[in-house]
Amino acid sequence: MARTETKQLAVDLNFPVDLAKGETYAFELLSALKEKGCSFWLPPTAIAELALIVKTFDHPANKLAYKAAVT
Repeated sequence: MARTETKQLAVDLNFPVDLAKGETYAFELLSALKEKGCSFWLPPTAIAELALIVKTFDHPANKLAYKAAVT
């Protein structure tokens, strides 16, 4: 049986935050990735950074980080 590999593109924290902001380019990129059968991958360091921002209530990006984390 042939193994199917999923193509993944590693992104930094800005990409999910920009999706949470509603940035047009981010949704266009997401759509293009889906069209090509590719997904995006958030590395562990970016996940840790996102979690830290979510936990830091006085951080300016707290609300966007929370939205990015739960969507």
